Amino acid sequence: MGTPVVSTNCTFGPSEILTGELSKYLVPVQQSEALANAVKQVLADKPNVENADILKQVQAEQVALQYLAWLTKLTYMYVNLYSERFEVVAMQSLPVTRLPIKYIISTLFF
Repeated sequence: MGTPVVSTNCTFGPSEILTGELSKYLVPVQQSEALANAVKQVLADKPNVENADILKQVQAEQVALQYLAWLTKLTYMYVNLYSERFEVVAMQSLPVTRLPIKYIISTLFF
């Protein structure tokens, strides 16, 4: 980490990473001269990338929260799909953060 990045603005990815002041190092696709100039510019500027916005989004805690939200959504879908078979009480009224995941998983799979 800490390495400045230059990228072409291809679909999906670079524009989500190079935001704020780092977006000036994002160049149009298939413009090699613009890419070369951006490389020269990033070497001259030596931007501080330690505080880039993307770093907050990819911290382990944030990724874990996103994973748990996905798992909770998947669990709700599974419970709704198989609720009659497993005789599980619908829990849609509970907030995501208070959902007893261990109970649901143990009820569904064990």
